[in-house]
Amino acid sequence: MRVPKLTRAIVTQAKPAAPGCSYYIMDSSLPGFGLRVYPKASYYVVRFRRKPYTLGPSLVLTLEEARKSARNLLSRLWSGERIGASLPVADLFAQYIAATESRKRALTNANESRLWRIHILPALGPLPVSDLTRERVSEWHRSMSETPASANRALSLLRTAVRWGEKSGALPKGSSDGIVADAFAEYPRERTLSADELTRLFVAIDEAEAGKIVHPELASVIRLMVRTGARPSELLGARSEWVDYERGAILLPYAKGDRAGRKKGRAIWLGPKSLEIVRQFAGSGPLFPSVCPESEEDRRGYQKLQRAWLQVCRLAGIKDASPYCTRHTFVSRAPRAGVGIEGSSDLVGHATLETTKRIYHHGEDAMHQKNIAAMEADLDALLGRGN
Repeated sequence: MRVPKLTRAIVTQAKPAAPGCSYYIMDSSLPGFGLRVYPKASYYVVRFRRKPYTLGPSLVLTLEEARKSARNLLSRLWSGERIGASLPVADLFAQYIAATESRKRALTNANESRLWRIHILPALGPLPVSDLTRERVSEWHRSMSETPASANRALSLLRTAVRWGEKSGALPKGSSDGIVADAFAEYPRERTLSADELTRLFVAIDEAEAGKIVHPELASVIRLMVRTGARPSELLGARSEWVDYERGAILLPYAKGDRAGRKKGRAIWLGPKSLEIVRQFAGSGPLFPSVCPESEEDRRGYQKLQRAWLQVCRLAGIKDASPYCTRHTFVSRAPRAGVGIEGSSDLVGHATLETTKRIYHHGEDAMHQKNIAAMEADLDALLGRGN
């Protein structure tokens, strides 16, 4: 939309854009100058030949400062100056977050902000994007060799942000050419619990709950993790109204990989004993109130679960196992239980079969032993006939 002249009242009264969208309020008195409004923030911008150039957030810049910056920028653009190459990485971060946060889940935004805050901004924040050469980026990436997974994710996020800058017009084309480095090898943790460890684990859970070492809600969450293969975060955030007792499932309105405006959700399927556990906490609101996170980025519930898990594992004599290994154990037990790979993938909510295959093969030992015994028996029979 256009207005005769952008005023403070128009800026402060601008209605937030719909989730995943933005709109412009352009100033007719200074062609090219305007305000871009997002769901959670608004930014002064200059639009030149259909490309937007962000000046800064309306909460930081005054209208007079933004108008003065816009005149200066428009003058440079009309003179043919190449704008964008000197944009600092820190400013790129602010623009990228403002433009994309409404399209992502809160947990994704929190994880990305953590990567920016811990790994990207301290080392690269003051540098212009144009200074991000392959040598400099590779050196920065290698400096994080002690945390290879975080290093790879930080590199990927930086590349994504710079490519967003190219598409939005904040950076010239080719700015992402230097965001290249050899990714560190990552070795996924696929620890599973043996049959003996599972037996000791359930005994330890009962003892810890009876001795009031572990809260009953946390004890039940651990039992459900083992019985259903659900992610810890899915159970911690579950609500009573999501439980469908007729179908025997907790129907989550969200799932890993969902995005804002594109939610598919998933079901945590409950066997008879799992349903009994859930019925004990039936009510209204959170299924496990003492550990339910207030938001997706709230980690306090998971921290309580981790402490309870460590206490239970100490009682059971189980070492080097995280709460997530219950999910891997669930998948690895599928072949022994006669559940196919597709069925186990559906039960745990994997997006692709490839993820399930990586863990499923751990439980195929008994099947392989049976098959090789059958092959040997057949060979022995043939040799016996030959003799």
